[in-house]
Formats: sequence, structure tokens, C-alpha cells
Amino acid sequence: MKTTNRPDEWKIEQGLSGAVLPVLDMTGPKTKALDIQTFGPLTKDEEALKDIGDRDKLFAIERKGWTGFVEWESYPDKKAVAHKILTSQTFPPNPEFQLGPIPGTNPVLPGTHWKMWHHAIGGELTKVPEDSWATVLKEKHPDMLHLLQFPYNGEPPKRLVTDKEFTPNSLHFVRNHGGIPIIDKEDYSFLLDGLVAKPQSFTLDDLMDESKFPRMEKCITMQCSGTRRIEQILKYAGQGDEVPQAPWAEGAIGTAKYVGVSLKKVIKACGGLTEGAKHLEFYGANTYFKDDKTMNYLVSVPWSKVKANEV
Repeated sequence: MKTTNRPDEWKIEQGLSGAVLPVLDMTGPKTKALDIQTFGPLTKDEEALKDIGDRDKLFAIERKGWTGFVEWESYPDKKAVAHKILTSQTFPPNPEFQLGPIPGTNPVLPGTHWKMWHHAIGGELTKVPEDSWATVLKEKHPDMLHLLQFPYNGEPPKRLVTDKEFTPNSLHFVRNHGGIPIIDKEDYSFLLDGLVAKPQSFTLDDLMDESKFPRMEKCITMQCSGTRRIEQILKYAGQGDEVPQAPWAEGAIGTAKYVGVSLKKVIKACGGLTEGAKHLEFYGANTYFKDDKTMNYLVSVPWSKVKANEV
């Protein structure tokens, strides 16, 4: 991949080229630089892992055309097996860089433990880190700053953020909490269930049928709440969740035209919401890790935003 960036381009973005970024202790009256911490060797309970069985069968492909997808929420037994796998061995500490200087490379952080978690579970998750990175290299601009290789987090240099009125797809920032699922168009489905009158599943062709769901277009400027996180990291090397805190500069913002269908109309096609429904939860096809547990990543929006055609 050809690029005009230097390997430490992200440091230049922050005015930190050549700087050493220490780990700071700001809990007392005086700020102190901490020595790099060291950890013992990684451990693995081979007997416990052997008892688990063939992971390629345990976590085999579940839906035709859905590469890298594992359904967790409907299978508590499967989640229990994954928990045993993750607790029968140790992984590198998280975050990787906040116990020492941030690397001057691109990608900046590899996401080692996230890759190892996927490889440890095996089955459909085995190739997710590599497939996700291949998608990034295929779709993103060669000058993107790859702050976290996996799960992928990246932003464009500031000079390219402001270069055009609308941010090209290849330069729009990306904030992932898991791998990038690969789903074939003809096998895609969108299930709307829960507190709706008539739960239904829609194919992509269903959703693209403008006689049922007219398309709408919105011009939106979107910004990640982690923008300029490097300033937080320099003062507090803390960790909010299992995803490493990528050293975001000021490029986690973009303006784009979004084309799609109104979720409100899709809900209407299901007979509307039933009494008491106030939020809508979106379950992703990617796997998320928290406290040695596996789950499908999810977010929610209030019905008020859906009703206002903001979703």
C-alpha cells in the first residue's frame, strides 16, 4: 500500500513528533512519570482447553453468507463454553501502550489481545481480524492513520479532513468495537422483533423496494466522542472498556450524505410498536468481549429519535 505519510504521521498530527509520551500518575498532589510495568509469562490450562472439544464445530458458520458471525445472545451454553476458553488462559494486558510509550508506527496499535481472543475462540472468529484488516486496506485511503488495527479505529490526517466539503467514504473516520462482518447481499436479513405487533424479517431487496420504503437522504456531520483522546491519555492512562483507547487526534469527524430508509416505516410495516416500547436495540453481527464474556455488540436509540426520522 503506497502512502505519502511518514510512519509516525499521527505524532506529527498532534505536534508530538520525536516526543516520548510517558505514563503519568496524577492521583497525588504531584504528577509523576511511572516506570514501564512488566508482566509474567502467559499461562494456559491445556487440560481444560482440551475438554472443550472441536471449536470449529462449536462455533461453526450459522447463517449462509454470514462470514465471521457468531450468534451469542440466543445460546447461553455457547457463551459458557467461550467463557471457559477465555478464563483457562491469560492474555496480554490491556491496554497495550498505556504501560509504555505509544509506538510511532502506522498502524499505531495492533490490538494484540483482541486478535488473540478471536483466535482463542476459533471457529467463525478465527479469521475475523485478518479479514477485517483486508477490508480496511481495500476500502480506505492509503493516507489513513490506523490508530488501532483491530478492532479497526482510524482517522484521516487533518489536511484531508478539511480538504472537501463532504468527506469521501475512503477518508471517513471509523470507530469499531469488533470485527467487520462479511455478509453476502443475497443472504442479508434484518429481523425486527420484540415489542412490535407483527415481528418480521426483511431481506436487503425488501428494504430497497421503494414502493414500500421510500429512500431518504440526510446530510450529517458525525463526530466520535473520543476525538482528541490523546490529550486524555497523556494525563490519565485509564481504560473505559475492553477496546484499547486509540490515540485519536482531531480527525474523528466527517460530513457525509447518508441514503437509506426510515426505520419508522419499517416499524410501521410490522404493525407498529406495542404499549410500553420506548427504546430500540440494535444487535450487531460482530462479537464483543467484556469481563471474559462474549456477546453481540449492541446499541440503542430512544423511540423519540426514530419517530423524528433521525434513524
